[in-house]
Amino acid sequence: MSQVLSNVLAVTRFIPHGHCYLWISRLVWLHVVSDFLIAIAYYSIPITLVYFVHKRQDLPYPSIFLLFAAFIISCGSTHMMEIWTLWHPNYWLSGFVKVFTALISCFTALELIPLVPKALALPSPEKLEAANLELEGEIAERRKLETALRQSEERYRAIVEDQTELIARLMPEGTLTFVNQAYCRYFGREKEELIGNSYKSFLFLEDQQRSERLLKSLTKENPVETIEHRVIVNGEIRWMQWSNRAIFDQQGNLIEFQAVGRDTTKRKQAEQALQERESILRSFYNSAPMMMGVVKLVENDILHISDNATTAVFFGLTPETVKGRLASEMGVPQAIMQEWIGHYRQSELTGHPVSFEYVHQTDKGAIDLSVTVSPIAKITNEESWFSYIAEDITERKQAKALKEKEILLKEIHHRVKNNLQVICSLLNLQARSLKDKLILEQFKESQNRVRAMALIHEQLYQSPNLSRINLAEYIYNLTNNLFCSYTIYDLNITKKIEINRDFFLDIDTAVPCGLIINELVSNALKYAFKIRKKGEIYIQAMPDEEGNLVLTISDNGRGLPPDFDLEQTKSLGLKLVKNLTNQLRGEIKVNSDLGTQFQITLTRIKVNNNN
Repeated sequence: MSQVLSNVLAVTRFIPHGHCYLWISRLVWLHVVSDFLIAIAYYSIPITLVYFVHKRQDLPYPSIFLLFAAFIISCGSTHMMEIWTLWHPNYWLSGFVKVFTALISCFTALELIPLVPKALALPSPEKLEAANLELEGEIAERRKLETALRQSEERYRAIVEDQTELIARLMPEGTLTFVNQAYCRYFGREKEELIGNSYKSFLFLEDQQRSERLLKSLTKENPVETIEHRVIVNGEIRWMQWSNRAIFDQQGNLIEFQAVGRDTTKRKQAEQALQERESILRSFYNSAPMMMGVVKLVENDILHISDNATTAVFFGLTPETVKGRLASEMGVPQAIMQEWIGHYRQSELTGHPVSFEYVHQTDKGAIDLSVTVSPIAKITNEESWFSYIAEDITERKQAKALKEKEILLKEIHHRVKNNLQVICSLLNLQARSLKDKLILEQFKESQNRVRAMALIHEQLYQSPNLSRINLAEYIYNLTNNLFCSYTIYDLNITKKIEINRDFFLDIDTAVPCGLIINELVSNALKYAFKIRKKGEIYIQAMPDEEGNLVLTISDNGRGLPPDFDLEQTKSLGLKLVKNLTNQLRGEIKVNSDLGTQFQITLTRIKVNNNN
């Protein structure tokens, strides 16, 4: 290695280059100065290039500038060697410098060849200026867009925050990333408490699962779905309706969900109340005793759209089989159907309900119906819809007729009672002209008998029941009249009555029973206390073991004669008692041990303690 270096630096075999210039000083210094200036210029240019590349690191192809710098330095070095060899013949060293310069020059030339098209493709200053202007415009436009976007975001945020509806955004797994103020106010939480937590914390467990299934079902093709579920707010159960939207990127990947919700508790409560009312109306409709339904007129016939169970039962069908049937198919006579159609048409013309009554003939007999028909809506020019309510008023009509008969019967009882009073008055007038005490007494007895019958009719027309009278009330009134008639209040005679106040007699048995009591009490008042001038009359009515009415009328007066025989008596009053007892299929027992006692069992009159 040292030998090679020695050969390169060897100068003994060569003469300096100045000999070629004949050491002409002016020529030598011409070359020296020229080569020196060239070398200085060559050395300064790379320094400038390196400095330029260092400062402009954004320049394309910086390596070519460094190659140029190396090439120029090499060239400068050859000029310096030219000056050196003027006095020192180191031509091997000068040759090696030129070889290095040649190599780096060729390498630079080769590297420059592919870079020329690329450099030519670089925009010219005019293009760069135009591009800069365009870029400046784009930057200005982008700044405007950014400003507009920022303003839009601010407006959007203001709108979102001011919304009364609840707005939230959440990650695919359910973590909240944004909530507006309405959301915070509704759940009574701060944003910091909500964001970062799951939206499901306010939901029922079953509603959580349903909400998860709905969110998972959202796709790019079907990104929006609505769900309604319950939430717990301050311990209170409320209903919310959410419109959920899935947001996807350009590749179709799910980014997040946006949910907009509103409280639907009042609507839910209103729907529930409406359902309850509908259920009540449906129950009323299906259980109503009246026939109800909706029909429409079709080609001079009646088509049943909807009918309740009462209508179906009336026609011997079920509600399902009545629906969609024509009235003619249900066996409605043509005349009745035409009457209905006429009333339907009338209600359609007037726009008001029409009521009518008619007699509907069925297999079980005639039924009185009260009907009201009303127009509902006219679907087409050919169809008219109507509602109807039909009620069986047969019993009402019968009750009305019975009421009219009752009024008439009361009037009859009243008139009979008045006529009997007139008879009593006539007998009284006639008795005033009589002198014979026996005949006068007979007139008085007749008056009492008439009063006994009149009292029955008076009690009947004053009673709510025209077919029965209260036995206890009747006996009290009858005995009071008899006591007044015989003017016994100056005597010390009392009465004792033991009768169940729930005993009633019909009019057929009341008259004979009243006459029996009238005769026996009258006899006691006339004959039992002529000597003692005081005593008690006892009247009892009670059932026996078989439910027959047993009348007991007794007194503690002087009693009957020892030879008294009811079968042989000539007393008109006792004969009347006997005949009336036979009429009531009764039996008379007479006891005169202590005063007088008549016990009459009337098998035709059935009573009991609960009568």
